[in-house]
Amino acid sequence: MSTRKIQALEIEKLAYYDPLTRLPNRRLLSERIATALASCVQTGRRGALFFIDLDNFKSLNDTKGHDVGDKYLIEIADRLRRCLGQNDTVARMGGDEFVVVLKDLGPDEATAASRAIITANQVLSALRSPFALADINYASAASLGVVLFDRNEVRVDELLKRADIAMYRAKASGRDAMALFDPSWMAGENEQFTLLGELRKAIAENTLELHFQPQVDRAGQIVGAEALLRWHHPVLGDISPERFIAVAEQNGLIAAVCKQVLRTGARTLAAWQASPATANLRLSLNVSVQTFAATDYVGDLRSIIDEFAIDPSRLTLELTEHVMAKDPDLIAGRMRQLKALGIRFALDDFGTGYSSLSRLKALPFDEVKIDGNFVSDIERSESDRTLVKTILAMSGTLGLATVAEHVRTAEQEAFLHAFGCDYFQGYRYGRAMPAKAFADMVSARSAGSTGDGEPLVLRRA
Repeated sequence: MSTRKIQALEIEKLAYYDPLTRLPNRRLLSERIATALASCVQTGRRGALFFIDLDNFKSLNDTKGHDVGDKYLIEIADRLRRCLGQNDTVARMGGDEFVVVLKDLGPDEATAASRAIITANQVLSALRSPFALADINYASAASLGVVLFDRNEVRVDELLKRADIAMYRAKASGRDAMALFDPSWMAGENEQFTLLGELRKAIAENTLELHFQPQVDRAGQIVGAEALLRWHHPVLGDISPERFIAVAEQNGLIAAVCKQVLRTGARTLAAWQASPATANLRLSLNVSVQTFAATDYVGDLRSIIDEFAIDPSRLTLELTEHVMAKDPDLIAGRMRQLKALGIRFALDDFGTGYSSLSRLKALPFDEVKIDGNFVSDIERSESDRTLVKTILAMSGTLGLATVAEHVRTAEQEAFLHAFGCDYFQGYRYGRAMPAKAFADMVSARSAGSTGDGEPLVLRRA
């Protein structure tokens, strides 16, 4: 073979094949999909596309090194090849994403779907088998989205988008799973796309707001507030935190949101410190575990504290019980760094299933927040009453303060008070409100009136 021919082949490999796995790359994949679509038009038979995302690949790469990660990807490529027929294609999109194109699955949708699902299950089964990588035996899994296509499909990018949507549905269901694309999902995806764009704009323009819900002590005095994130969109209206926080987490925006919450919270705390009526208030801020585990979190928070000259002991960071499911040594070390600055920690939504007594003792929390669902049912449910009493007793033994959320009635308050709860939060004491309204309420309360002649806290039953 001539040198020119060899060079031409090398150029083709670079242009059309992934250098690590030797699989077709994105460019050649697009051509193969277009060819498969053209075949559907000619034969009237259907095909399918798989979008495969390897679960937890980043963790393997970060802990064992890129050389081990590369060996894993090469083995993944080999296993995928062995699952497919000679007329099918497997390509590497990049990173830990692979795409499979299946041709000639049958003349009707039912037959094509059945054959595609069988092959998808074979792929998942092959990827579940342990991998021998260097000195470790690695258990793998993947999330797989399936979309069928026929002679009516004409756009390669649209087909890939649908398979990608199905893959994310599989991942959301718990990973190591498969999902077959449903056309009805497109409306939701378009809505999510719009919401994502508006959220990016809101973060850039700093239009997300903090509202503040009062926390009171056993004497009914306001001792602080929990800051709750709110988003009022000029066209879409009020968008619930559950909705936009999920979008932020899925699209890599949660760190920016949390940093904005920290800065706004610190600015508010500084304003409280400047007024005698609010100078002694504490502020609780919710923090996502993934943001808290970021390497630059401690430095960023220290800089914010210095910038606004706030008293760190007036700041409480709330972490959910999911913190227990993460790296306990990393989380504990980070907490101790911030405890050294004077910052307090609350374990939020306690009782929802992740914590154990030994783990709780190992992390330097200052207070426990009893999940509001238990508080809401203590008037009707004996099991919830027993659970709340146990949490209160255990917290007292460990020297932890307790905060009860979602307190609405005098009966709930009386029960919690009788069994030693330290602080109370809920509609009984006030809804979350803008910063000025909260400060005005506290100032009026300290002067002996809320300004409208009504007591902030109802008299105990």
